[in-house]
Amino acid sequence: MGFPNQFFNDSWVVGFLEGPTMVGRTLDWKEELGRWLKPFLDRLGHKARRQMCPLYVSGLIGPGDRKSIQPMAERLALGEYDQLHHFIAAGVWDAAPVETELLVQADKLVGGSDAVLVIDDTAIPKKGAHSVGVAPQYASALGKTANCQTLVSLTLARGEVPVMLALRLFLPESWTSKRARLERAGVPTEYRTARTKPEMALAEIDRVIAAGVRFGYVLADAGYGISAPFRQGLTARELAWAVGIPRHLKVYPADVRMIWPVAGRGRPRRRHVPDILSIAAEDMLADAPWQNISWRTGTKGKLKARFAAIRVRIADGPPQRIRDKGQQHLPGEEAWLIGEHRMSGEKKYYLANLPAKTDLRTLAGTIKARWICEQAHQQLKEELGLDHFEGRSWQGLHRHALMTMIAYAFLQHRRLSTARREKKNQRATAPADFTSRAPRHPRTHRSTTTAAMSALPKMDLQRAAA
Repeated sequence: MGFPNQFFNDSWVVGFLEGPTMVGRTLDWKEELGRWLKPFLDRLGHKARRQMCPLYVSGLIGPGDRKSIQPMAERLALGEYDQLHHFIAAGVWDAAPVETELLVQADKLVGGSDAVLVIDDTAIPKKGAHSVGVAPQYASALGKTANCQTLVSLTLARGEVPVMLALRLFLPESWTSKRARLERAGVPTEYRTARTKPEMALAEIDRVIAAGVRFGYVLADAGYGISAPFRQGLTARELAWAVGIPRHLKVYPADVRMIWPVAGRGRPRRRHVPDILSIAAEDMLADAPWQNISWRTGTKGKLKARFAAIRVRIADGPPQRIRDKGQQHLPGEEAWLIGEHRMSGEKKYYLANLPAKTDLRTLAGTIKARWICEQAHQQLKEELGLDHFEGRSWQGLHRHALMTMIAYAFLQHRRLSTARREKKNQRATAPADFTSRAPRHPRTHRSTTTAAMSALPKMDLQRAAA
């Protein structure tokens, strides 16, 4: 699932480190990277930082198994690696302007009303106990609890082209409860308070919105979808969303009514209660009609599963005691409850606040668009060394992650530029005899970027062919 071959195996990348026979290609590549990085370098300010940033990014993109500071410095023929280390781990500079520029450039690449913003997290396995944020945590990539760092991620994607916007380290209680440990790792004061991953995600969404990034939907897995404050926070920001949920999350029928309970004895009741109790999501969908839906074509043919969807009220309102049933959450926002039965037998459930008239195919396609973030995580690690940073500090880890995201965005810029050139060439060589063509049927408008993406090699073709 790596990038198409031209980005990592072409002579313009290999030539960057292979001597005088490739000087022409190297200069072309360096000039292109320099032009693309200019707005980032303008935000860095100091001359030394403007020199180190392109070197670090090119070291991440170029060949080599390890993308940590010392091996990259050796490949770049810098001699001592102190300059690169100072730039990432020790230099006094504010990363926030550069992070904002990444949002601006990502929006130019894939932003739009048909883009999605995917919330997720990715784990970096790590030994020892001194690296910032390291603790025994569940690592989804490993499918088990392991000693690792966890980064909350935001990915902007349109079609099959993702661009990573943010990677923020989650600090478990074993860190936030120990001030000396936080100080030793250089954690800024504003990040020392315990925060849940959904709270971190909402803060990053606010930063993305403030930068003017355009997207149509927010997507997240059940790790975030289970959080009522997260869902309510998205709705309060007037965002359209679709999130995974556990099968046992409680919902009400959409036509649930609030009634006055009749008191058998004692004082009259002063609060309304629902006329029916909430039930688990999987039970609510048990009798719903299921349909086979295909949402895209993969390397082995169409990807499809059985889906069902009904309108419900989410049981995330204020808690209240209802008769002898104990505390029950009252009906909250109306939303779609969606079920997915995969060919493997696995069952998944989702909630979405999309309009009531949304058809099942659109619901399924929106939900399944979340897969692109997992691909981006894998590429950042396998191709650009996201998990290769060997320092222990908060600052060093986040700056390294920022440089990997900038490198990733640059490669997507090249990918889209190549696709646009190929499409232009195809138009230039198209037959001139339009009278022999079959009449075209009207269709909905597709953006230039979306059309360009269809001409690209599938992101997972390289691995499938190996």
